[in-house]
Amino acid sequence: MRAKRGYVDTRDGQVHFRSAGDAEAPPVVLLHWTPASGRQYEPVLVALAARGWRAIAPDLLGYGRSDPRPADHDLPAFAASMDEALAALGVAAAPVVGGHVSACVAVELARLRGARVPRLVLDGCPLWPPEMRAQMARFVAGSGPQVSADGSHRTLPWDRVEAFVREWRPGFAATDADLPWFYGLVIDFLETRFASSARALAAYDLAAALPTLRVPTLFLTASTDPLRGHHDAARSLVAGSLEHRFEGLHPLHDPARADEYAAVLDRFLRADAEEIPA
Repeated sequence: MRAKRGYVDTRDGQVHFRSAGDAEAPPVVLLHWTPASGRQYEPVLVALAARGWRAIAPDLLGYGRSDPRPADHDLPAFAASMDEALAALGVAAAPVVGGHVSACVAVELARLRGARVPRLVLDGCPLWPPEMRAQMARFVAGSGPQVSADGSHRTLPWDRVEAFVREWRPGFAATDADLPWFYGLVIDFLETRFASSARALAAYDLAAALPTLRVPTLFLTASTDPLRGHHDAARSLVAGSLEHRFEGLHPLHDPARADEYAAVLDRFLRADAEEIPA
């Protein structure tokens, strides 16, 4: 089985998505980390489809093959565009999974959709302190590389993505086996057109939003996740939340562990209500 692709229209532009599973199966929505795309979830989509789900991974506007986003697009606007995309896909209600920046989008989507997001999974929460958010607010993304006398413009995409990956996989050094996965991330980085969501993230107060959630919520983290230090604090802000900690490398960075990741999601999403703390 392979993930299929398509596009739907929203007021702010076309949204590209990947999906796997029977069209009549219960849907689950997975929002990617940045600057990645829904490509990040391809093995997980297949694993979830094998477990009876219609798994959908949209590309946020400005990422992957979705259209560029408006310059003033904030995190609630990301959620609004995802709500439109899901309506266009005929998804009236679905659990939502989001990680890192898209954890904030998932929170906003749950607040926007209410009971239409019956369960929520937050995989790494950027619970940045005010001083870090102030620093991020000053970030100005360039329009793209300039030709450099030292030739560094030739390797800029590789160098930037390698820096991202080393945040997720400390000590990363690409091998022949890693190259297909790594070059997928390079493609995703180039498709951002060098735009950044740093300012949108800086303007968003996740610590204020989390306590307003009224949906069963599972928090995920991993030994190598750079946001693992935020895990306990974020979880403490959502009453009755659950958690799962992956040992070692995060499964989203190891395609061989896709079924392990899917199994954790499936167990939480199918749990009887009485199994989830109030």
